[in-house]
Amino acid sequence: MTPNEAEQLAAIQALTYAAHQQTGIPTAFSSFTTELDGRLNLHVSVTIMPEGEKPWSMNSSNSPYRSEGETTLEGLRDRLAAWIPEHRKQEAA
Repeated sequence: MTPNEAEQLAAIQALTYAAHQQTGIPTAFSSFTTELDGRLNLHVSVTIMPEGEKPWSMNSSNSPYRSEGETTLEGLRDRLAAWIPEHRKQEAA
């Protein structure tokens, strides 16, 4: 794992926590690694679990062979960072 990938992974973890804190919607972070040709590939998922709705996930990988629906680690970080303010809970007046 490169230093940049480690930074992206840490940022995604922090944003997953912030997403729950700022929106009140339960979130889950998960990751696993695979190895191909001596390269460690990260696969990261952030699952959003809104009350009364079906959970859904944002997925990413640093693999050169991403599956359909997976974005880059940076893409997941940016997507999650954009999702949070759109769903931020309103403070009581």
